[in-house]
Amino acid sequence: MTIFLGILKGIGIFLLCLLAVLFLVLLLILLVPVRYRLQGRFEKKLTVRAQASWLLRFLFVRVDFDSGALAFQIRLAGFLLAPKKPGANPTKGGDKNAQTAQSEPPKPSAPDPTAACLDDAKERTAQSTPKEEPKPKEEAFDRTETKRASFEERVDSWAEALRLKLEESEKKLTRLCDNLDYYVDLWQQEGTRIALTTAVGQFARIFRHILPREFSLNCILGTKDPASLGQLMALQGMCYPLLHRYVRIEPDFEKQRLEGELLAKGRIRILFLLVCVLRILLKKEVLRLIKRLRRKKEDGNGCK
Repeated sequence: MTIFLGILKGIGIFLLCLLAVLFLVLLLILLVPVRYRLQGRFEKKLTVRAQASWLLRFLFVRVDFDSGALAFQIRLAGFLLAPKKPGANPTKGGDKNAQTAQSEPPKPSAPDPTAACLDDAKERTAQSTPKEEPKPKEEAFDRTETKRASFEERVDSWAEALRLKLEESEKKLTRLCDNLDYYVDLWQQEGTRIALTTAVGQFARIFRHILPREFSLNCILGTKDPASLGQLMALQGMCYPLLHRYVRIEPDFEKQRLEGELLAKGRIRILFLLVCVLRILLKKEVLRLIKRLRRKKEDGNGCK
């Protein structure tokens, strides 16, 4: 009995340790943010590097774009997952065989006797076939009559297809009008407005959370017309109180030029996103609106 109780105790301790590890991993996923970094440079060619890391680069993803060439890299705990390294080169014997096969000149192909026989048979049949005699006028008249009948049948089929399309478009138009009346009535209800304002507010919070915390843009700008460049610099001066920490533009009045550097850093916390989504889905008005839209779709009255 004591042995059985000891086994149960060991199994219980193991399960508790496993649950503790799972709970710790869940907390790490929810609380540890995903950090991202975006760097870009434009000087005769565009170079962009985007990278994201989680838990002190335990998971690391990098994407490089250099003048049209795209490359990516994924690492887990320092080990490269993608792209995989290329395999080993083929054996020397295979290389020698390939070189000898390339060095040997191609052998001339022997004439095919069957092809010559086929050509002779074609020439004989071409000489033996008689020329077509001119057809009488009655057969030509019959052909014109059949062509007219087939043309009339085509016109009738086109008219029938056009009538069916017009009827279908009329049905779609009436269905669209019914849907507009339904959604206008739904929009005028107080619960719908509360649900939409809640969703818009939470999505705005998510957008502000995703925006980079550090942003800088330094560029040198020059145009052909100094007057247009002066107008752009005046516009920048109007926006200077808002953008002086992030954007710096240096004018070049001598030549047309565009060079710059971009740097953006930020972080995304999964727990914050989850809380915002739950606030939307747990709202009574939102659930009621989703049920009404789903019921409308199931009834088949939606515009297809």
